[in-house]
Amino acid sequence: MTQKCAVIFGATGLTGSALLNELLLSPHYLRVYAFTRSPILTEHAKLEVFEQPLDAINNETISLLPNEMDVFFCLGTTLAKAGSKDMFKKVDYYLPLKLVNMFARKADHFLIISSLGAQPDSLSFYLSVKGQLEVDLKVLDIERLTIFRPSLLVGDRKEKRFKEDFSSTLSKLVNPLFSFKVLKKYKPTDCEDLAKAMCLVATTGKGLGNARTNVISSDMIADLINS
Repeated sequence: MTQKCAVIFGATGLTGSALLNELLLSPHYLRVYAFTRSPILTEHAKLEVFEQPLDAINNETISLLPNEMDVFFCLGTTLAKAGSKDMFKKVDYYLPLKLVNMFARKADHFLIISSLGAQPDSLSFYLSVKGQLEVDLKVLDIERLTIFRPSLLVGDRKEKRFKEDFSSTLSKLVNPLFSFKVLKKYKPTDCEDLAKAMCLVATTGKGLGNARTNVISSDMIADLINS
């Protein structure tokens, strides 16, 4: 087995921290580079942390990294936390788009979290930003792109998000309905499952076709880790 290196953005969030553990445990990766604004408490021989504002990453830092890496994006915020639509778009659109451009010559696979229902013309500001990012990433000159579109993300959050907590509680009440195939994709996505699916896709190619860009839907995420 040929070992590679991985880069992860957003390793301190719910999905990102789960994904970081998956990458560190995977024999596929020789080294894992985590770029983060907040301290990472995890210690591991394979882990190297770059603690700095993500918009301060420069080409000099990137030049120190190896080639042919898998680059994972777990960046994301909420309108309430961001404080404004402009700040939300900075985190969920401009920052990942900028970083993909900067890492284009170093990476052979970008894996990024979007959302179920992402469309640039969506009436939802959140989904329109996610959709526009997908559109603009697809036209970049990069080797491979995999977009994950989870449903509502659930897990044990350190920070409380009222709307997501309410939706998560409601979804448990209607959980039996998600057994119907037509509704399966709307079943909330566990962050641990999403992290496992992202690592699995990157290390095995499972679920990917021959196209340069692949989209992994919320129902496919569950199927990948259970098959």
